Amino acid sequence: MASRTVALYKYVPSESGWKYLKAAFHNNNRIKPHVVLTPDGEKTIKTGSYYLYHSRKWEAVGDDPTEAHRRLLKKRGELLTVANGGMVVQTERTSTVSGTLRGALDEWLEEVEDGDFHQDTYDAKRLVAEEFVKSCKGVKLLSGVTRKHRLTYINAHLKKQGNDDRTRFNKFLHLRQFLNRNKLTEHLTKKDAPKYSIKDPVALEDDELAQFWKVCQPYKHLMYTLLLCCGLRLREIQTLLWTDILWNEGLIRIRPRPEWGFFPKKEHCRDIPLSDDLLEKLRQKKLMSKSAVVFTTKSGKPVKHLWDDLQRIFAKTTVPKEKWHAHTFRATFCTTLLRQNMPVPDVMRVMGHRDVKSTMRYMAILEKSKLREKMASVKFAVA
Repeated sequence: MASRTVALYKYVPSESGWKYLKAAFHNNNRIKPHVVLTPDGEKTIKTGSYYLYHSRKWEAVGDDPTEAHRRLLKKRGELLTVANGGMVVQTERTSTVSGTLRGALDEWLEEVEDGDFHQDTYDAKRLVAEEFVKSCKGVKLLSGVTRKHRLTYINAHLKKQGNDDRTRFNKFLHLRQFLNRNKLTEHLTKKDAPKYSIKDPVALEDDELAQFWKVCQPYKHLMYTLLLCCGLRLREIQTLLWTDILWNEGLIRIRPRPEWGFFPKKEHCRDIPLSDDLLEKLRQKKLMSKSAVVFTTKSGKPVKHLWDDLQRIFAKTTVPKEKWHAHTFRATFCTTLLRQNMPVPDVMRVMGHRDVKSTMRYMAILEKSKLREKMASVKFAVA
């Protein structure tokens, strides 16, 4: 006789790792949303996903408590019908997805690596795979990944990491390729693609920088000075190690950081010269540092919340809100080099640009500045 036993669990994080814990129910058999049974009693844990356990196997049913309860009752009815000699008619399309999420992503990356793809393409897809796994907290099986997980990654997760709309669109394409490979196209459609438009970059004016330095905490000056004077990208400053600074040569070397899930494009790997003054400030900071990472939190962890930090600092100034992000410092670095007539090939090299068009986009900032100067000299006959 087939087993009629089926139970609902939630796969949740604990101090010793991820565990399956039984879901809790009210006396009327209604589920208690996100409440699980622990050795110490009931506990509310919103992180994680629900699973049915029956016939010695786990079946993912998503992260919504109400839907998980509905699936539990449906499965109990099916098993009871089969146990009594009946036949279950499938009225809903069942998923043929199997295996773990990590395993499916690894197989996809192996195919990409074996194919005729540029290394940069492989690195970009690998980054998406790592980020997607992290965003799907508590999900172990591929069948447990829902449409909500995919949309959360493309929107909330990537925005929180400071990815712009164009970058999110590119990562959407990579993730959709993975989903298509596993016949999960209905969970991420073309209509879900982030909308973006190519805008001219914005840079900080001298008076805006003066406002910023005035309200920025002194212990943060060096980090933002490095952004301004070296044109570093957000992930480059977050993963910078002391070993990346070539003291004798006076250079910062940007390179991949697999341990942080950072795989920059080939042209992004570059050497950036440091001024003697900036090099000395870094040397003084290193004497006080106990971490391998240059910029850390008080607990010694890499700085990850630069976006939120910049929002708080710029909010104390009159700088336009469109400039309240880390890339503004990079744009200011580039326009400063161009304004002081540094050869374009040299600017491309320190910026990490492969295409001259990427560098020339920053000329738009200079053109606007020149136009303002010309307009300021025009005299109109006004009363």
